Amino acid sequence: MVRGSSCPAFIRYWSWFSRLHYGTADPEWVQRLQKACWIIEADLDALGSGLAPENSSQGTAFYLKDVGLVTCDHALSEHACVYNPQEPHKRFPAKVLARSSTLDIAILEPPVDPGVWLEKGRPEKLRRMDLVTLAGYPQFAPGHSLSVVVGKVSGIHIVSTIKLASIDTPIIKGNSGAPVLDPANRVVGIAVRGADQANVLESPTLFGVVLISELDRLVRK
Repeated sequence: MVRGSSCPAFIRYWSWFSRLHYGTADPEWVQRLQKACWIIEADLDALGSGLAPENSSQGTAFYLKDVGLVTCDHALSEHACVYNPQEPHKRFPAKVLARSSTLDIAILEPPVDPGVWLEKGRPEKLRRMDLVTLAGYPQFAPGHSLSVVVGKVSGIHIVSTIKLASIDTPIIKGNSGAPVLDPANRVVGIAVRGADQANVLESPTLFGVVLISELDRLVRK
C-alpha cells in the first residue's frame, strides 16, 4: 500500500531520521517553512503577450523577522509579483524597499503577515562541513511543493568585500533567493548562484550563498 506524507508512520520515522542525521527538516517545520517561503516571478499578465514564458524570471523569497521579504536582486524583473504557492490566486506586486545588484540581494515590502517569520542566525559561526538546509522552489510549476534539502558548507569566502559561503547542495534555477538555514532553523544565508538544471555536474563551489549579515549593507528607499 502506498502511503503519503500525512501517514503517521511516515511522520514518525521521518522526524526520527531527520533529527538523527540533520537536526532539522521535520514535517512540522516544513509546514511552517511553506508559510514563510514564497515565489517571486514576472507577472506575465502585466507584461502582456510579448514575453515568452521560458524567458521569464522566477525565484524564491522569504519572510525575515524585523527585515521584510528577502530575495535575490536578479530574481526581480519588470512587473514582478510575489505569492505563496499554497494560495497561487493571491498575487501581490513586488514593492522594493532596498536592493543591490553587487550583493545580488533585495528586500521587499511584505504584502501580508504570513504568520511565520524566519529569524537571523549567526553566519560568522559557520565553518566548513557544518550542516545547512536550503528551502526553496527550484524549477517551480503548479502542483510542486517546497523543496527542503540538507547539505554541508564546503567553504567560506570573501569576494570583492562580499561575504559568501559555498554549499554542496545544488542551487537550481528557481532557488535563487531561498533561505539557507543552520541546524537551529535560523537563516545564515541567501542562495544566489546555482545551475539551470538539477543534473548539472559541477564543483560544489558553484553553489553560492551570500551570508545574511550582508543585508545590513543595503540602504532602504
